[in-house]
Amino acid sequence: MAGGDLPIWTEYVDAIGPSAVALAVVYVAIRQWSTDRKRLKHDLFDRRWSVFDAAVEALGHATAAGELTPAQLAAYLNGISGAEWLLDAKINAYLRQELYQFFVDLRSSKATNPQRHTQLMATVPGRYKALTQALDPYMKLSH
Repeated sequence: MAGGDLPIWTEYVDAIGPSAVALAVVYVAIRQWSTDRKRLKHDLFDRRWSVFDAAVEALGHATAAGELTPAQLAAYLNGISGAEWLLDAKINAYLRQELYQFFVDLRSSKATNPQRHTQLMATVPGRYKALTQALDPYMKLSH
């Protein structure tokens, strides 16, 4: 090595260094993207679970008391709010129209038509099963 000459390895570091830094930056960016994707899946799962939980809770009240009180019906509607952005149109229609109408019919038939009320109560297990089957594809973190 004469005067201002640097060792040969420093030339290699000068040549490879920026590429190594670029690779490290790419690695960190990929890890951040992966973490954000997992967080999004988790957040969607939590929101969908809240919708599912509201429907199951309402079905539980229907099973236990044979009807939903106005407060329970309001809690159901509040619990499924936002479902139109989390689930497909068919499931949203089931929650907002069919299941809601079932709860309304259950309440009105309890006092006015006991036979109809008994028939409606017999459908609760099937409604729970239909709900779980419809939401099953949305309740996985791996999709």
